[in-house]
Amino acid sequence: MKPAIVFPFHDSEGVMFPHLKTITPLLKQIFSEAYLSITPITAARFPENIEFLEKDKFFNCYLFKHELPVGKQFKLLYEFAAQSCSIEKILHICFVDRLIFALKTRHGKQFVKDVASLNMGFAPIIFQRSEKAWASYPRNYYEVEKFVTTIGELVFGQKLDFAWCHLAICSTHLAEILPSVQGDDMSMMADIILLVRDKIRTQDVDWLEWEDPFFSSVGVKELKRIREESIHETQKRLSYTIPMVDKILAHRNE
Repeated sequence: MKPAIVFPFHDSEGVMFPHLKTITPLLKQIFSEAYLSITPITAARFPENIEFLEKDKFFNCYLFKHELPVGKQFKLLYEFAAQSCSIEKILHICFVDRLIFALKTRHGKQFVKDVASLNMGFAPIIFQRSEKAWASYPRNYYEVEKFVTTIGELVFGQKLDFAWCHLAICSTHLAEILPSVQGDDMSMMADIILLVRDKIRTQDVDWLEWEDPFFSSVGVKELKRIREESIHETQKRLSYTIPMVDKILAHRNE
């Protein structure tokens, strides 16, 4: 049985849709269906794109009527997917830009192979950024997010990417844990990992390299320099990683 793909779709500038349209035939070969949430600004600015998605039965769209905090958006999307698909369906939860990057670059074949490697009865798995993948990121991205992994390793003895980019989990298992997932920000992603920590597996992959340069007209080195010098980019990551650390420490005491 083919797995399903789940991702939020925020495309206020219309950058992602042409790419998503291009990879749709390939997605249909790999996955049985797609579940995606659509932000109000995306629907308002590009109604024709949303109409295209809604007309294709492969895409199951959850349209938000109002702007919501990102953590609430993610939880509602995951609930929608878990409740709508068949029992025991493998769900690949990810992000559209990373999905596009993986399939439209040299990583495509390995991505498809890794997705196909999971069978029924598998344990939840985080596809984590390999050291090679991490080397492509700006240093502030790496240092801030790896800090959370380091704290988790000190507390639990497990090397886990709590700010994960791609998680595969059974729909039934996801439905069971979602009521316990809290938080309005991206730290809710750590809740999910903490709730399945006793069963989780990990696999380091190169296809989670830094995807931003793929969508940018700025050169890779220059874009990396700009991001490393940006206090805003560092603060953005601290805004969800600090709560993640708090949740890890609180979970230790439960």
